[in-house]
Amino acid sequence: MDIQIPIMDGWEATKVIRKRPKVDANLPIFAMSANAFLEDQRRLLEVGMNGHINKPVDYDEVRRLIGEQMYLRK
Repeated sequence: MDIQIPIMDGWEATKVIRKRPKVDANLPIFAMSANAFLEDQRRLLEVGMNGHINKPVDYDEVRRLIGEQMYLRK
């Protein structure tokens, strides 16, 4: 989830998704941003995201994060 989306940013979009009563409310959501500040990482957990992916994207890190989430959902 890009956190700097126009109109509804990733923070608000995540809150909306997490409030949904359907199964898709539990899908893994990762913040994607060049901002890797500690306060951003705290905030992403507060709104219900599962982790943070830095830009530029490290695809090995993306695979690791997705793998962790898939393992946790078993």
